[in-house]
Amino acid sequence: MERKLAILVADLAGYTALTEAHGSFSAAQIVDKYLQIVNNSLTGSSRLVERVGDEVVIVAETALDLVETALRMHQLAKEEDNFLAIHAGMHIGDLLERNGSIFGTAINLASRIASFSKGGQILCSASIIKEVAEVSSIEFTFLGEISFKNLRTKVELFKIKAESHLLPPHIDPVCRMLVLPNQAIHCQHEGKMYYFCSGECQTLFTSSPKDFASAHEDETVDS
Repeated sequence: MERKLAILVADLAGYTALTEAHGSFSAAQIVDKYLQIVNNSLTGSSRLVERVGDEVVIVAETALDLVETALRMHQLAKEEDNFLAIHAGMHIGDLLERNGSIFGTAINLASRIASFSKGGQILCSASIIKEVAEVSSIEFTFLGEISFKNLRTKVELFKIKAESHLLPPHIDPVCRMLVLPNQAIHCQHEGKMYYFCSGECQTLFTSSPKDFASAHEDETVDS
């Protein structure tokens, strides 16, 4: 039987680039740490129901439990040294749970919202905001009405504001790890400063700066 649940789909921004730059062992270590962060972030009724690679699916009985879980994941990821940014999408709707998996249009929309989000962003539908706004002071920004593939109507999309006491991180242009400027190796290319998690990534960058710089131009991480 279907029942109404809040659902979050989240993964690691730049996971493929990290795997290519540092190899499968480092990628596995990142996923292990990611799962620790997820489990340490589960709030209230929130529970992890699926994990495939670096993508996790979390459900909760209330939208507020899920939003607080997402905010906690965001904060813990930023506190990790040389980690990746998390990006997430949330929705609430009727879902069917069977044999450890979940089914329904709600998860499809949450997945599309997650894919639309950038590193460090927590995006959600209006249904999440409606429930959260009634019971908390969490801040959010309206992003507009967005068209998603195979959906007949546009979706009102919002960004949850995540507060942080940490310095804004930079993205290593090679492996996409978050690095703090006061701790990272850095170099300048065409008047712009780039920061790296390691000498290995700096060497790869300097060997072909145009390739990595061009891929890095439009990439940002929300604080």
